[in-house]
Amino acid sequence: MALANFGAPFDRNRYTYLERHHLTDAVFVLLAGSASLVIGLEKAETHMEQGKLYNVKKGTWHALLMSEDAKVVIVENHDTCRENTEYYPLS
Repeated sequence: MALANFGAPFDRNRYTYLERHHLTDAVFVLLAGSASLVIGLEKAETHMEQGKLYNVKKGTWHALLMSEDAKVVIVENHDTCRENTEYYPLS
């Protein structure tokens, strides 16, 4: 479990890749601010509601976009890392 604050990887104007985890789902909960999940290579965007759980199934391309004041809880397997995550560049 982690608490994500705004930073370059979550900036709508600067994000450069989608990712997918091979061993775990990823669960996101918006606590403050605004955020969206970008899902699939089609980049379908879902605007998140505070307090609602969003489950991204393992193997699904995704990205998290956040406002500067956002805080999002992310829950994944404890051993999620580069070795079991794939990245898809958008450029």
